[in-house]
Amino acid sequence: MDQSDIRDEAEALKLIDAVEKEILTLPKGHKALTLYYSKNSIVSSAISERSKRLVANINAQGITTGPSAIVGSAGCQKAVVQLMQIFIKDLHLADTIEEAKDWLIAQKTE
Repeated sequence: MDQSDIRDEAEALKLIDAVEKEILTLPKGHKALTLYYSKNSIVSSAISERSKRLVANINAQGITTGPSAIVGSAGCQKAVVQLMQIFIKDLHLADTIEEAKDWLIAQKTE
């Protein structure tokens, strides 16, 4: 999901809706690997809550999430991701999209 440079909450929420719709086309039992590009993006409680709901909705349909790679986080956003990594073992903070892709491929083959 490319949320880079999105500074409008409504636009970010619309993107999450579109991503959910796309993931829900996967067959039951499928695992969704995700790459989240968040450079210069807005962070809000509404976006966080919608993201949690996205995962819950996907899981309810029998599609599992993870591993996930995040690129472009900085400052407070990066600190939050680093804290999340304590609880979510298949979450990777990458410096570049290529690094994130390489990590995701390696996870899929393990």
